Amino acid sequence: MADATVPQRALHGSLILCLLVTTAAVLTSCRPQYTSDRRLARTSVSQVDNLRADVQLLHRLNNIGLSLAQTKDLIPVVNQLHSLKVQYEQRKNAVVTQMAPLLVNKREMLIGGQPVSGAVDQQLEELETKVERIEAELAGEQEAYVQKIREILTPEQVDRLAGGSDAHARARELLTWLREMPSSSYADEAPVHAELLAAPELGLDAEVLQGIFDTARDLSADKYALAQERLAERVAPLYSAADEAETRAIVETFSNGRVATILREKAEAMAK
Repeated sequence: MADATVPQRALHGSLILCLLVTTAAVLTSCRPQYTSDRRLARTSVSQVDNLRADVQLLHRLNNIGLSLAQTKDLIPVVNQLHSLKVQYEQRKNAVVTQMAPLLVNKREMLIGGQPVSGAVDQQLEELETKVERIEAELAGEQEAYVQKIREILTPEQVDRLAGGSDAHARARELLTWLREMPSSSYADEAPVHAELLAAPELGLDAEVLQGIFDTARDLSADKYALAQERLAERVAPLYSAADEAETRAIVETFSNGRVATILREKAEAMAK
């Protein structure tokens, strides 16, 4: 009987050991899978963010209608503009980092109902001034690259990039409104609007605008449908973005870290 019991105990022990090893293996295999799933989730969120940014940039670039030559010419300028932005962001971040402990200190004082130290406020003000100087220096350095981009793009493309399509839409709305106005109202309203909107520096004084309004109103529906864009084009400068807005649109679009890659891919697609 004793001899028969030993193998049974040994077998029982072996089964337990096997079960423990198997369980450990299963648990071990599950842990990396769980970590991998979390990493995959983080990666997916990052990928979605990048794809959303790409789609927005592509809408903006497609809206201005780049040619293949323009796309290729933009790539080196865009790389330089982005590198410049990164350099200045590093300088700015170094200053901002110094502000963190001061702000923590100020926050604690305010939570405790204590008067904020004048020394803390002074240091924060000095650091804010440094940040403003860095931003001003960056804007100055960017001007050369903005000018290069302006030379690659047409004025119409720059205008569209800065929201010029809105200017055209507003010009069309104005002309349509004037066309649909009763004759008695038009006689009173059109000269007033011509005077209010007049911009002689753009070649659009009140007399010129009145002529455009009259032309738009006198055309038949069929002829106006053909001439609408041409007439709106003449009025659109009244609503176009200022130089400052154009510069801001150029910088925001072409200093983006993703835009060089997108331009390269677009150039490859256009060359096929």
